[in-house]
Amino acid sequence: LSWAMLIVIIISSLLMSTFIADQARKTLIEKQKNFALLLAENLNHQIFRRFTLPTIIGYGRIALRNPTQYERLEQVVQNTIHGLHVKGLRIYDNKQITSYSTNKDDLGKTSIAGIAAQKDIKQNTYSFEIESKISSIKALFMLQLPDDSFTLRTTYPLRLEGKLGEEPKELPIMGVLEITQDITQDYMSVISFQRLIFVSIFFSSMFMFILL
Repeated sequence: LSWAMLIVIIISSLLMSTFIADQARKTLIEKQKNFALLLAENLNHQIFRRFTLPTIIGYGRIALRNPTQYERLEQVVQNTIHGLHVKGLRIYDNKQITSYSTNKDDLGKTSIAGIAAQKDIKQNTYSFEIESKISSIKALFMLQLPDDSFTLRTTYPLRLEGKLGEEPKELPIMGVLEITQDITQDYMSVISFQRLIFVSIFFSSMFMFILL
């Protein structure tokens, strides 16, 4: 009976620890998504106020092939994302052509805009996607995770801004923002928490085994 109780306790503890770790992971991801959404909204605001309006007033239209306009947009974007662990940022126009990118090799390409970017333009909504280079189980046995092991990709419609109180979905779309952030270090904190739970269960089980 004692052995049976020990097995039941170990199994229930493992199930409980898995549940707790999964909830911690979901909480972390939700936190990252909320931060990414705030970043996208701030970028939308900064680009409209500090680039779109001045450019239209000064040039009459937006043409990012103009080096002066591109450099102005680059300055606005870099000042906004500075220090926020943004791995990469792209802006697609309504035809899914890459009109701006932190990686200059992407400019003018149409093949790199994913399904999410196309969906955001059609449905006027935003979306998130978690990309992982290693499995969560494998990550448990690694002392240190390489950079970019876990990334969060956010796509957000780049809109004009209207009157105060006007619904965002009623505003015209200029294109789509795609923000990629490295969340490996934050994910590592969840893995460390999960390891701590498993170690606690192991030593508790060993203590009970000795008592038996």
